[in-house]
Amino acid sequence: MSDMAPSTPPGPRSKRKPSSRVDQSKIVLYALISLASFLCASALLGLLVWKAESLSRLALIGNLYYPILLAFGLCSSVFLFGVLHSYASYRGRHFGGALQLGGPAVVFALVVAGARIMVPDAAPFSIAIYVHGPRGHQDVVLQNAGTVSLDLDERLTERIGEKGQTVFPAIPPRFRDQEVQPSIESDAYELAHAGQAIRLAPPIIYLEVSLRKGHLRVRVVDSKNHPIPGAEIRVESSLLGATDKDGFCEGEFALHAAHETPKLYVTAKGFDERSYLINPIGQKLVEIQMSRRK
Repeated sequence: MSDMAPSTPPGPRSKRKPSSRVDQSKIVLYALISLASFLCASALLGLLVWKAESLSRLALIGNLYYPILLAFGLCSSVFLFGVLHSYASYRGRHFGGALQLGGPAVVFALVVAGARIMVPDAAPFSIAIYVHGPRGHQDVVLQNAGTVSLDLDERLTERIGEKGQTVFPAIPPRFRDQEVQPSIESDAYELAHAGQAIRLAPPIIYLEVSLRKGHLRVRVVDSKNHPIPGAEIRVESSLLGATDKDGFCEGEFALHAAHETPKLYVTAKGFDERSYLINPIGQKLVEIQMSRRK
């Protein structure tokens, strides 16, 4: 009788988890996200290069620069950590607190922040200058009238708009945060502080102006066109001066409104008083003929 080993019933087979398939599907997903981010960044970069002149003229280069950085940052972080299973960590103290980054966030931050810090901002920038009166930023005294000029590599001049604004759309980047002296062209207004400088820090700068003084040159003659010396010239209640031996008098006086038309009074011994409405803006010479008192 032969010896036979007792047979044991076969136990249940252990089930193996398809972990390799799951990992592979995740890698494919991460690779697709990385590829999509790369293609998006490449398309934006191509648009930036293709339309560089138009974007510079419209000051829109900065609007594309940051989306490109974000897309490249996402591409690199997803590829390194999702596909290649890399690892990175960063610890530091910033802004009075502790900062700790791990995994994809480190690469994403390095790509975005590094490109921002290491690459200088070479794009032209736009700036708006709001011209206002002495009562504050809301005191709009120039509407669709006058111009503002900036002397940079060349003189840039823009008209003042309806809300007192002047927009310079493409200032060269090397003038960012630099001080320049503006100038204003207006019949009625001038810079409130002569020789003042402004810092070109976008997006908005406020520029104060004040009323120009009225300037007047008067010649007083008699009915035979002979000069009358010593004639007293007044603008409203302000004394402008007296005429010289040739009948001329010239001076400045304060204005209270941009389009004010004050009254000029002329008195001379032996002559009837004359009054005359004047426009002190742009008027070069006023000639007054007086009649002898009867």
